[in-house]
Amino acid sequence: MVFTLLGIKSFHLNQPDTSLVESKRFPLKLLYLPNIIYSPLGVGSHPDHLITRGLAVHVWLEAKRIPRLLFYEDLPYAARCENYESVLETLSCEVGLLKPRFIPLSDYQLRLKMLFSRLYITQTDHTSLLRQRAEENGLKCGVRYAEKLFEVAS
Repeated sequence: MVFTLLGIKSFHLNQPDTSLVESKRFPLKLLYLPNIIYSPLGVGSHPDHLITRGLAVHVWLEAKRIPRLLFYEDLPYAARCENYESVLETLSCEVGLLKPRFIPLSDYQLRLKMLFSRLYITQTDHTSLLRQRAEENGLKCGVRYAEKLFEVAS
């Protein structure tokens, strides 16, 4: 449902999750060179987020570090993480310097983000946390609301 609302076309690779972890190799060939790769930061040690981050880094390396590689704060984990800085440090050792970037959010964009977050059936309602984090990030960059990303320095 979320993909439909966002206008995103999804597809499944029909591969069991464990094959990606066990094989230690990327089972797909790049069909095209992406311009930007977005990945969860993986600060909460959520297995799916860590696997996704690992694949994103792998694709970026396979693409000769040409695409921009950005990591987004995976909430609610990023707001509750006690080892946030150590995750950033470890990831920096793997990909290079990570520069924080703030993306301003309008009231409308924040409301959409909160709405879409509630559409994930497996998630509990974290709208107040999303708003609080957007306000905290906004204060850091001089706007009302913002989202925080980390970009690998080129």
